[in-house]
Amino acid sequence: MAFLKVEKMSVTLSTMPINGGIAKTIAYIYGGQGTINVPSWLPDLIELPWLLIRNYRKSLYIQIINTKFKSMRTLLSFLFLIYSMNLTAQQDSIAGKVYVFKNMPQTVDNNRIYTPIINAGSTTHFANFRVHHSTLKPGHQLRPAHTQKTDEELIIVKEGKLSVTINGKNKVLGVGSVFVIMPGDEQTINNLDSNPASYYVFIYRSKAPKDSLRAVSAGGSMMIDWNDVTLKPNDKGGRRDFFNRPTAMCKRLEMHVTSLNQGLKSHDLHKHSAEEIILLVQGSAKEQIGDKFYEGTAGDLFFLPSNVFHNITSTGEGQAVYYAFQFE
Repeated sequence: MAFLKVEKMSVTLSTMPINGGIAKTIAYIYGGQGTINVPSWLPDLIELPWLLIRNYRKSLYIQIINTKFKSMRTLLSFLFLIYSMNLTAQQDSIAGKVYVFKNMPQTVDNNRIYTPIINAGSTTHFANFRVHHSTLKPGHQLRPAHTQKTDEELIIVKEGKLSVTINGKNKVLGVGSVFVIMPGDEQTINNLDSNPASYYVFIYRSKAPKDSLRAVSAGGSMMIDWNDVTLKPNDKGGRRDFFNRPTAMCKRLEMHVTSLNQGLKSHDLHKHSAEEIILLVQGSAKEQIGDKFYEGTAGDLFFLPSNVFHNITSTGEGQAVYYAFQFE
């Protein structure tokens, strides 16, 4: 292990297979001059004059100033402890459970009402994933035309109408409609109606590098009107298939809406590598995730981690209607 001979610079602590291969960064370090094996930084091999370790996912900060260790063995044990802490910090931080909308705090400004549902965290496939709900007041614009350079967005209209413009193409989308915006595409969202418009926003960034060419080849950004998606009745209720395709952040992003009759379960307990979101928009349901059960009503969201057994049952009067989308 070694660091560059630089002063007050950000460097990394990495491991590499002894027979060669790709190096794996285990910590980010901001430190003094020298390397671990030269006296300019460790004059007696047991002193760290200045070390700040920062974990980029869960904000793990450790600062050590003029710290001496009894032996090189103690120092190496300390570095191993840092490595172990970093691995723990990098575990997926978004839990598989129900996120109850009514329990979430709200922020109100001149343009909108903002409700965070899932705060930024990591999943098996996403380095960063977050969800919020917004209500845009009549005649207001969310923001001037802008782009999300590093993130992809998926938005579901809950109430009212939104005027959506992506790369110069405009469409007015009503209740139930969905639009997906690729990174780098210019977007504008307005509520030109006389009534409020509310919508769910899913923002995500993959652990793998974004693939803009893959997204363009699959059709780029999408704007899908609810009325253009056919309801296909079945013995449990019905289903609307919105899309199943690659995007810049996903090898596969699939979305459908299920209408599940009262008292029925959609499928037997099962699992898959894709992570999944269930967003209830009507009725109530019980979701089993692993060995736990969670109750939800309209507006609530279930997060289903990769390779965890799950199923959903309609529990209220009438149908439970929900968006289900998988990503990997």
